[in-house]
Amino acid sequence: MLFAVYDFLERLGVKWLHPGLGGETIPRRAPFLISGWNVMETASFRYRGVDIEGAYTPRHAKAMVDWMAKKKMNHFFMQLVVLPFRGAAELG
Repeated sequence: MLFAVYDFLERLGVKWLHPGLGGETIPRRAPFLISGWNVMETASFRYRGVDIEGAYTPRHAKAMVDWMAKKKMNHFFMQLVVLPFRGAAELG
């Protein structure tokens, strides 16, 4: 049902270009009547998602998951290890 709502909004011109409010485009529209819409779709792939290993903060990760739903993604991988940023990766 959630994907159907986002699909409906996309058909009205709403766009989500990237995670966060800055990526949302909501056009101004005059009132309109909805009629004659009968949409049935099947996803091209069973799993659609991204690896959000590069999420910088918990807030960024949350925005990414929210954006993924708007883009009809249903799978994500998230690294749960938080490392301090020092300009380069330090492992071990």
